[in-house]
Amino acid sequence: MEHTLTAPEDSILATTNSSASERTNDAGTNENGVVTPRRLDADSPVNDETSTSVSETSTARQCGSNRNTATTEGNESLSVKEVNTSKKRRRTSTQVQQDKAKKQKQLDIEKQAMKLATTRIQRTRSYPKGHREKKSALTICQEMNKLCGSTVSSKTAAAYVTKGLVNCSPQKRGPTCALPKKTLEALKWSYVAFLKLEQANCQMQSTLKQLSLRVNACVNKAGFQKTRDDLTRRLRNETANLFVAGKANTIEHRRVEWTTNYNLNLWFSTWKETLIKLGFAREKTDADKDVSGEVVFLPGQTARF
Repeated sequence: MEHTLTAPEDSILATTNSSASERTNDAGTNENGVVTPRRLDADSPVNDETSTSVSETSTARQCGSNRNTATTEGNESLSVKEVNTSKKRRRTSTQVQQDKAKKQKQLDIEKQAMKLATTRIQRTRSYPKGHREKKSALTICQEMNKLCGSTVSSKTAAAYVTKGLVNCSPQKRGPTCALPKKTLEALKWSYVAFLKLEQANCQMQSTLKQLSLRVNACVNKAGFQKTRDDLTRRLRNETANLFVAGKANTIEHRRVEWTTNYNLNLWFSTWKETLIKLGFAREKTDADKDVSGEVVFLPGQTARF
């Protein structure tokens, strides 16, 4: 049986067929261009090629992140190494001695500046109000610090003048020494003289333990009880500016060791015998009262030397 369609029905059928074909094309495009995620069941098969490509992509990304992290850490380590180029080193004995000497010299400067500052502050306080030379304690201390290179405080200097401590050294911190000031000064210069004699004789410098034994024996003789090395350390610090640290002169040390009494007598006796034997001089007699020494040089012989 044949069906005949009218014109309106024929247009409607054509529109329906075109829309269906467009939907089919869109679906094909989505299948080729877009991969929609789907959940995989445990029993459903998995494509080996897809899993391999996904694992390779994740591995490559992880390797790239590891490389970036390693590069960052390497840059940080390089920067740290570049910053920490200075290495801490232990000071030598010469450097320690020089630092102690510099510190003691600065303390002596501070003492002199404090004495000058307190003396001038007391003088300016005696001036009447409106005097042309009357100055404040701050101005005086600034002038003294600029003159001496010190760091005297104006408040401290003014307080010293108020307490009557004029022309006095700054008070030291900590507990006072058990020894009187005069005894400590005498011990200090005895300590210096002993070390100077050691250096003059080119002897090996005494260690701190050896010096502490000598210092303690000296003060214990006067009735004190000293067994530690604190007093010796104090003497060493306060007399550091009186010594120059350096290496021993081996040649001078041997020369000093040679100058014994026997060697000196042998030296001059040989010189005397040589002069008499070669006819340059003769032995001294009782008639030669104006001549000093053991030999008398013959006329015109001294000009030949």
